[in-house]
Amino acid sequence: MKGDIKVGEVIEVQLQNMKFKPCIEVYDYQKELTWLGHLFFKGLFDGRHSFRFEAIDEKKCRLVHSESFSGLLVSVFKNKLMTETKAGFEEMNEKLKERIESMNN
Repeated sequence: MKGDIKVGEVIEVQLQNMKFKPCIEVYDYQKELTWLGHLFFKGLFDGRHSFRFEAIDEKKCRLVHSESFSGLLVSVFKNKLMTETKAGFEEMNEKLKERIESMNN
């Protein structure tokens, strides 16, 4: 990810071979980050992506990572979403975990 993480700002995200520029909708430091991205224009293929961090104890948290898709082309991309996109999200989660754990060591 590149850009300023602030509500209303557009950032650049690269997920595997795909680059997109979503707008930050929610940013609450150490609690939640949510963005909304569009393919070309709103309503064609939209993705709302959210990361929520839930405290377990002083040293542990749970990541709740979700994405919802809407728009005219969702059914066209259904298979890709369940395979390539899902794999990309799992890789993103693992890299985020590694980064956070390295900061705490």
